[in-house]
Amino acid sequence: MSLQADPLAGFENAYTQARVYLMQNPQWALFSSLLLLQEEVMDHPEVNTAGVDGKRLYINREFFMSLPNKAQRATLLAHEAMHVALKHMLRGELITDELQEKWNDAGDYVINQMLKEDGFEPIKGWLQDDKYAGMTTEQVFKQILIDPPPPQPTGGSMGKDLLPPKDENGNEPGTPQEQQQAMAALSGQIDMMVRQAQQQAQAMGMDPGKMPAEIQAYLDKLLKPKLPMAQHLRRFMKEISNDDYSWRKTNRRFRPMLLPGLRSDNKLMHIAFAFDMSGSVSKADYTRYMSELYGVMRNIKPDKLTLIQFDTQIKCEDRIKSVRDMANIELRGRGGTHIECVMEWAKKNKPAALIVFSDGEYAHPTFNPGCPIVWLIHGHRKEQFHCDFGRTILFDV
Repeated sequence: MSLQADPLAGFENAYTQARVYLMQNPQWALFSSLLLLQEEVMDHPEVNTAGVDGKRLYINREFFMSLPNKAQRATLLAHEAMHVALKHMLRGELITDELQEKWNDAGDYVINQMLKEDGFEPIKGWLQDDKYAGMTTEQVFKQILIDPPPPQPTGGSMGKDLLPPKDENGNEPGTPQEQQQAMAALSGQIDMMVRQAQQQAQAMGMDPGKMPAEIQAYLDKLLKPKLPMAQHLRRFMKEISNDDYSWRKTNRRFRPMLLPGLRSDNKLMHIAFAFDMSGSVSKADYTRYMSELYGVMRNIKPDKLTLIQFDTQIKCEDRIKSVRDMANIELRGRGGTHIECVMEWAKKNKPAALIVFSDGEYAHPTFNPGCPIVWLIHGHRKEQFHCDFGRTILFDV
């Protein structure tokens, strides 16, 4: 009696080999790290090759196993990881349904050009043309509309691989408001995944290597906050605190001698961020908020970091300990704005500092909660913002 091979086991083995192959090249570290952060690998009826929705990786097992070697399978995985990194499923949200396939093709041309230049083994039928070298996805999309490329000998694109975002149960959002919330949440989650992938690549001693211009510009925007937030916060805390010496914290320069270290009564132990998630706040605003929060977490390293989302009331309160926690944040809100709920929370919890990100379009708070506050205000009405307490910093997203 002969035993038949388990096709699922064969696929899982091939998938693992392709992923390991991808990780063995330090220049591809970002690709492999992003793959490891995808939630699931599963089949999808609309996917002929492979696809992504921003959180999940879908693979057509029959197609995957038909590829001749692990190098081409690694190419396929890197291709899908780049769709996520470039947010192609989000950036094309305003494009009409009849042009979505061309947007997908534009993304394929951009990614495959990157992969070719980085030495990936091409897959038969992939969309690649050197004339698109150095172009962004939007530029390639416009060029395709003006001057459509000839059909590929094998019949064209490898198939649809950009899928709409879904909720935890795998369902697509229904109402326009739910769709907007899902898009904004996914954008923030992808930002966090890219940050975490970058950190993992560096922790493994890998150099991400030469990044394509579109990826590098995105990483620079994401990983380098525009505001020197840590400096603002340190300066603010120094101004409002009474610096003294305490035997509870030893100055490391004089160890093992027991000498006092400088410690503030308002020490940076608990920092709270409050994000205005009202309907007037955009996805770009939220991305900027998260970028600055990441900068504080990395540079200040508070003992406790709390993230509050609010509109007319506090929608959720999350404890942030790592980049992974940031990646798992779900966006809430999208109603009006009422700052009193945040003031009540601060009065009760007494953080060492409260940092409020908002467009400032709400009624003036009626009371001071009694903790240091930094108001970070943006938007077209930011110049009109005024508060009798706290430090106000105006900025552009």
